[in-house]
Amino acid sequence: MRDFFAKLKIDKVHADLATNIETLMSTEAARFIPYEIIFPPLPAPRITELEAIRLALSTEAQGTGLSIFNAFGTHFNPELPALDSTTLLNYLRAFLVQAEQLSEVHKVDASRRILPFIDPFPKDYIKEILNPDYHPNLPTLIDDYLDLNATRNRPLDMLPIFAYLAPEQIKARLPKEKISARPTLHYRLPNCQINETNWSITAEWNHWVRLVEPLANNPDKLNKRCSLYLWELRHPIRARLRRFFK
Repeated sequence: MRDFFAKLKIDKVHADLATNIETLMSTEAARFIPYEIIFPPLPAPRITELEAIRLALSTEAQGTGLSIFNAFGTHFNPELPALDSTTLLNYLRAFLVQAEQLSEVHKVDASRRILPFIDPFPKDYIKEILNPDYHPNLPTLIDDYLDLNATRNRPLDMLPIFAYLAPEQIKARLPKEKISARPTLHYRLPNCQINETNWSITAEWNHWVRLVEPLANNPDKLNKRCSLYLWELRHPIRARLRRFFK
């Protein structure tokens, strides 16, 4: 900021003006740009240790629901049991068929639904990868993903793990995108209601553990759920009627 003012010769001629502008811009930016706290990798049983930090911050920090501008999220980076294309596809499929229920249990805030940070996956892509005949190798899985999801703004962002597994392929397709490569998924759906005493990081994590992990690791059940969800996408009116009369 000071370099910018120096080019305009504001800092030398009107030092007070430069300071006032800088303070004003910083104050206004703080209303929209949250502070981010990043934790190192933790074994799952130790996630409860984060609650002490959450509690210490809860009296001063603002959460998702305090303002329409607070589209804050809690991001998880779950490790996978393997890094082959089948495992990646199973987790992606499990998330997609559970996405609606996950959104409900997380009580995703309206501000986060409206803004683009967790835009849903395109239906054409969902139909493609839920097809029972879809068995891609890793390069094909990545290319198909990038064709319709060349963005980090997905509730389950696969770009970090793809960048870890195939850095040259990602760089060739997204040369300007800043992606932090890592051997994990990037789950972005939950709110960050840090100021609310009945909200906890552990509870948000447990929704993933309960709804995604078992399904991703049960191929038979996953295939049945994918077939049902694919039918619902292809027959939306009949699916609504079926749910209504169920």
